[in-house]
Amino acid sequence: MRAHCLRWFLFLFVASAKAVQIGHAIDGENEIGCMICGIAWYPATCNPADILLAEHQREGGIFYCGDVQVMGEYPTYADWGWATDATGPQWYLKTA
Repeated sequence: MRAHCLRWFLFLFVASAKAVQIGHAIDGENEIGCMICGIAWYPATCNPADILLAEHQREGGIFYCGDVQVMGEYPTYADWGWATDATGPQWYLKTA
């Protein structure tokens, strides 16, 4: 399931980048951005493990997309997710 979601995000990022390129080709003065839904992630308990889990969910749900679309590159913390299941963008590029 995680691999499917990460591939979906990759396709979303590529489509967004192409849309930005088209928008700038139409009019170089265009200011193009992205909108991200900020979903709140709350820990289930005050247990530090639950707090870290909520933090990772927030990173994956909000910051991951925003960092890629705003900065134009994958955030450094994305590596920990790919290292655990080998589904980083290199996977798509090698198999496409």
